[in-house]
Amino acid sequence: MEGVEPQTPLAGDDFDSTISKLRASHASISSVLCSSIAAARNLAATAGLLSCQQEFVSGISAAIAPLQSQSLANKALHARINNAVIPSFSLLRALSRADRLERHLLTISSARNERRTGSQTVVYVESVGRLSAAVAAVTAECEPAVQKLQEAVEFLGRTKATDKLRVRRLRDAAAALRAVCGKEIERMRYEGPLDDALIRLQDEYENILRRLRHADVGDLAAQGEEDGAGRLGQGMDDPDWPTLGSVEDIEILHRVSETLASNDCLDICIDIFVKVIGQLC
Repeated sequence: MEGVEPQTPLAGDDFDSTISKLRASHASISSVLCSSIAAARNLAATAGLLSCQQEFVSGISAAIAPLQSQSLANKALHARINNAVIPSFSLLRALSRADRLERHLLTISSARNERRTGSQTVVYVESVGRLSAAVAAVTAECEPAVQKLQEAVEFLGRTKATDKLRVRRLRDAAAALRAVCGKEIERMRYEGPLDDALIRLQDEYENILRRLRHADVGDLAAQGEEDGAGRLGQGMDDPDWPTLGSVEDIEILHRVSETLASNDCLDICIDIFVKVIGQLC
């Protein structure tokens, strides 16, 4: 054909070189394809493994979720039980303190002399006051402690949040605490060392009143119309007014009166005072 130049046939060496290059390229392409296929298979296997692991994790999460809820419920339950038991521990500490003070009061009572000094009497009155305060603390803490336990028992029984054994133990504890409180408070207030000490303080109160030097108003008035009336008008502010007693006796009488009055013995104090004044006049 016109215009087309005839191709020059390749020489033998050039033909062999081209074939070698083509074969090398074919081998490289085949290697890349094989590597790609292997990588694709590895990726597919990895994806399958990840999918299995994800399903496994999802299964574990589904299994753990109820356990987490149960754990939170158990923590809330334990917190409620602890809150119900804490007042009982406080009450037991108050009972223990009252018991120590009772033993201390018994010790100083057994060691006292028939004629105590003023300082010994003050120590005795202070011990009675501390024991009285301890008994009052036990009385104040008893009902709240029992009430807290009872509320916990009712809550657990109503919601069935725990086993019956624990509910029964709490119920027994509340009943035992109520019985102990009622018995111990009754004993400490009316049958124990505190009651004996209050009786002794009543005797001490009467003895101090008898030792005091009470002014005879009739004698003062008889000393003279003007002089007597003036001194009666000034009363105990008059420097010439007879001394009632020593500072120590007055202080002890004040402390004994306060202690007796704070323990519902005010009426007895008034009766003793009226009796002593009536006997001295």
